[in-house]
Amino acid sequence: MGIFSNKNKAFKEIEKHIREMSKQRSIVFRGSRPNNDDYGYSPENPICTSSIEHSSLYLERLRLEDGSHCRAHREGSINMAELNGAKNISVDIYKIISENSEKMIYICPYAHDSSIAPKGFKLVSEEFIKNEPWSLKNFMVDFAVDEKTALRLRQLDLKEIFDELKYNKPTDYTWDRYYKEYASFNNTLKEAGYILVDGGIEKNTQSEISSVDNNRNEDSQIHSEPNHESYEANKEVTYKDFLEKGNYPKNNSQTEVLFCRKCGSKLIQGSIFCNKCGTKVI
Repeated sequence: MGIFSNKNKAFKEIEKHIREMSKQRSIVFRGSRPNNDDYGYSPENPICTSSIEHSSLYLERLRLEDGSHCRAHREGSINMAELNGAKNISVDIYKIISENSEKMIYICPYAHDSSIAPKGFKLVSEEFIKNEPWSLKNFMVDFAVDEKTALRLRQLDLKEIFDELKYNKPTDYTWDRYYKEYASFNNTLKEAGYILVDGGIEKNTQSEISSVDNNRNEDSQIHSEPNHESYEANKEVTYKDFLEKGNYPKNNSQTEVLFCRKCGSKLIQGSIFCNKCGTKVI
C-alpha cells in the first residue's frame, strides 16, 4: 500500500502543479494590453505565446507593416517578479532586425498564444508564408547574407528541387511551379547584374548578360527558361533535351522515367548501374 500511496501523492502534486501553471498562463494572458503603444515593446506588457516553439512560429509570421521581412535574434530573458498578477514569470528579449532598422521586443512564452502584432508590425498566415514568392531582398534580411551569397543559395535550392522532381523524390513542387520560380530567379539574377558560370554565379562585367552555356557541368547547371510549346506528351525526355530544348514532363504523373545522375542517359527499370557510364543508381 505504501508504494501506491506514494505514487498517488506524486500524481496529485503533478496535477496541482499543472493546474497552477495553467492558472498562471491565463492570468498573464488576460492581463495583456495589446491596444497599448507599449505592447511588445515593454517587459511589463509583452507579447504572449504558449511556448518557446510557438514564439519562434510567431516571429516567423512577423512582418513590417509594409510587408517587408525582418529577422529575430534572441538577446536573453528577464525574470519578472510579478507580471499581470502572476509571480516569477520569465520574459524573453528579441532584437528584430529589418533592412533599415532594429527594434527590441518582449515575448512571454508562459501564457496563451496571441494573434496580435505590436505597432509597426503585422502577422501573416502560415499559408501565406508557404506560398510567398522568393525575394532577394527578403532572403538577405532573413539570413543576414550579402547579395551574391543569397543568389547562390537560391541557385542551389532550385538545383535540389530539380533533382527531386527528376528522380521522383517526394516534393511539394510540380514542374510548372519549378519553372515559374526559376523564371523569377533568372530575372532577379539579371536585374542584380549577375551571370551564371561554372560552379556558381559571378558579377556581370559585360554590357549585356551572356547566354548560359548548356554544356557546363550538371552540378552547376541552372538553365534558361524552357519553351513550353516544344513539349510533346509522348516523347521520352533525356537530360540533354531538358537542358538544350526545354522539353520536360508537364506534371508528376509523367515523370516515371528515370535518368542517370551523371550522364543523363535513360535508366533501364530496376537497374543498379547506368548501362552507359556505369554510375551507381541512387
